[in-house]
Amino acid sequence: FLLQEKKKKGTSSQSSSTSIVLEYVEGKPPVLTSSALRRCLMDKIRQKYQYDISEHLFREMPRYSTLRSFCLRTGLKVLCRDYDFSTKTPFQMSDVLDLVPLVKHATPDSLPAHKLLDAGRDQIEKGQVENAFECLSQAMVMFQQVKGGLNQEVAECFNLLATLLFQVSDLGQSLLHQHKAFLICRRVEGIDCANLIQMHQLLGMLCNSLGQNEFALKHFYRAKYMCELVCGFDTPDLAVIEYNIATMLQFEPKASLQFFESALKKNKKLLGENHLSVGEIYHSMALSHSSQRDFENALQCEKKALAILKTHFDATHARIQESAKFLEIFTTRAVEQNRFMSRTALKEYEGLNRLLQGRTNFLDRDLFRKKLRHSFK
Repeated sequence: FLLQEKKKKGTSSQSSSTSIVLEYVEGKPPVLTSSALRRCLMDKIRQKYQYDISEHLFREMPRYSTLRSFCLRTGLKVLCRDYDFSTKTPFQMSDVLDLVPLVKHATPDSLPAHKLLDAGRDQIEKGQVENAFECLSQAMVMFQQVKGGLNQEVAECFNLLATLLFQVSDLGQSLLHQHKAFLICRRVEGIDCANLIQMHQLLGMLCNSLGQNEFALKHFYRAKYMCELVCGFDTPDLAVIEYNIATMLQFEPKASLQFFESALKKNKKLLGENHLSVGEIYHSMALSHSSQRDFENALQCEKKALAILKTHFDATHARIQESAKFLEIFTTRAVEQNRFMSRTALKEYEGLNRLLQGRTNFLDRDLFRKKLRHSFK
């Protein structure tokens, strides 16, 4: 069996065709195999985007987020259970619960409101706070009159107003406007949309700026969970979220280092070993190790951060000089710490040695001294 799909682009006579080969067994319906579908997708992407996808991308594809995206775009409703994607048939007919129609609809729009919204963005970039606030306020009122209070444009206006108020250091009003944008986005786009993940991060940053660290961590933990659900476990956005969580967990060094290491692993895989984000994480890990008085590991992390910075900047750059100062401080403290530990160990050894000399009934004192000296080395 051969299925042909043809798509015409505008008035051009050129058309692209994609073939899907179905395996046929006598007495049974035709079967679409995973390898045939993979070849079809690779051909389609090659024809449309002139890009070749390697096989390992299909193996590393996030399974559940891909399934979720497919169901949202096709209207398919499947059973909520733990699917075993390592088998050839992870789905059964009983897993398909329903097929929901996807309806396209047009909403009323306001051209003057969009012009005011664009003007507000331009005024924010130029630093005109009063003009930007006036344009965004008028645009929000017009959107509410035309579309009502719950729509994406009103949420965008609240979001920009929160950004504007944050720039003028009005953190209380900025948090209030950002929370309104968050509520509208959750009602309009759902609880698992990409915009809501961004809203959670912005609310977390504002709460952290106001000293509400507990609420900030709740927002970032929620953003992390939703990002894993929507985008998968290996994305740059997830690495940024984990880095922010680690920065807020400085009072819990062990948990902070775990998030730093997770973000470091993702950035190395996605961005490369010598990316600036990797160097920034190494520097933050060095500071976290130093807060625990673990200057040896702090010194090693700062060396790696400095090596990465040298690949991007000159020796006279401010970031290079700052990293060199931290490296000098960690080196000095690591040497002092080793000397102190050596003196402490020597005192303990001498005390045990005197205690040993006082025991006349100990049979093999020389052997005990050798073991004791070797343990302190």
